[in-house]
Amino acid sequence: MNITLPQEVTKRLKKVPNKSAFIAQAVIDRLKQVDYDEYHQRILAGLREAKKHPEWDKDERDDW
Repeated sequence: MNITLPQEVTKRLKKVPNKSAFIAQAVIDRLKQVDYDEYHQRILAGLREAKKHPEWDKDERDDW
């Protein structure tokens, strides 16, 4: 795989001893954040959909 990085980034990477490992870990960390963000958005969408349900505001203790 070949990638192109901005010159500012490559200058900073010159100080990093194992560039491949560093970049791989950065990508892994970012992908985890993307996965979390997508999961969070699905949860919020589910909650918004649940609020549309007529029973949403009913106190569940009333059924006990």
